[in-house]
Amino acid sequence: MRLFCLRSVVVLAALCLILTSQGCEEDTGSRPDGSDVDTDTDSDTDVDGDSDSDTDSSTGCDEIDFPVAGHPPDMLIMLDRSLSMSWGTPSYWSTVTSALSTVTTQMDSQIRFGLMIFPEGSIQCTPPSPMPVVEIDDTNSTAISTALGAAYPDGGGTPTTAALEVGAAYLSSILDASPKYILLATDGAPNCSTDPGLVCPGCVSTQLDGNCWTSTDCLDDVMAVDIAQDIHTLGGIDIFVVGVGGVVGEWDTTMDAIANAGGTGAYYPAGDATALQNALAIITAGTVDCTFTINWDDLAEGTSTDPNLVNLFGDGDVIPYDEGCLSGNGWQWLDNETIELCEQICDDYADGTISTITATFGCETIVE
Repeated sequence: MRLFCLRSVVVLAALCLILTSQGCEEDTGSRPDGSDVDTDTDSDTDVDGDSDSDTDSSTGCDEIDFPVAGHPPDMLIMLDRSLSMSWGTPSYWSTVTSALSTVTTQMDSQIRFGLMIFPEGSIQCTPPSPMPVVEIDDTNSTAISTALGAAYPDGGGTPTTAALEVGAAYLSSILDASPKYILLATDGAPNCSTDPGLVCPGCVSTQLDGNCWTSTDCLDDVMAVDIAQDIHTLGGIDIFVVGVGGVVGEWDTTMDAIANAGGTGAYYPAGDATALQNALAIITAGTVDCTFTINWDDLAEGTSTDPNLVNLFGDGDVIPYDEGCLSGNGWQWLDNETIELCEQICDDYADGTISTITATFGCETIVE
């Protein structure tokens, strides 16, 4: 899992932890330094920090907003807009664009999305432009939905190999620490090969009727798999493959080979809207990180830096501290700088049930 570094600069980011100091409850439990939460009235350190026997404070915990940015994964959606995407009732195009709008909206706070559409224009086998239709950025769902609404399927051929090369080059130009992914959504096998050895009628045709009119009809599986392998092993980019529509099953072997070479094992066949939505939910949830790193040096002057005085909230509801994640329904310290969401909370955050994690500093931790 990747670590999310908390910064002191206000950044419009897909993930925002709001660190505040405010009133809090008392409970018991152990901490990363081995100490216990103090709930008695003896003379050791208590929540008001005055070392006396009471636990009240004349000032309480003053609320201090502290917006900081995390580092969610970068995911480039690569969408096939070949003419065959207009097939079906409803069309493959309307089904996939609707599903993509839904999932990007739901995961807007957890993933930095971008959108690249191929082939470019209506000229046969034209690869996409180097710059995406929507560049990867924070909270990008509105821009992606707008772009999808303006596009339509009329491209010639499916230049998957060339598109993957262009998409990987763009992702590699983003010099952040975030993990990077390509989400390839297509209704058919790759063609438009530049391999001079692929000629009709000696190649495998990607036409449904089996006819091979030009070399661009030839199955471009070898080059597509090779480029996916390079992107994954050399570029460190994982490639998810989603097969859209009713005819994609004819190319199971090719689609699986591309996904396997891209580091994700197998492709996701999605013959209908429900299967597509489920596939996208599984893919996106699997890329979300549930570990966060706190840089204490970046906290504002006067903010508590005691890891024993931290509370977490999911969409405003308290997430209790759960050492060892025994209940799975809380959070724990991995060390004095690293917070981990336990299994159930991580799942809720990864699938969008919890959209925002916030934290308070300076008050007794609420324990599971």
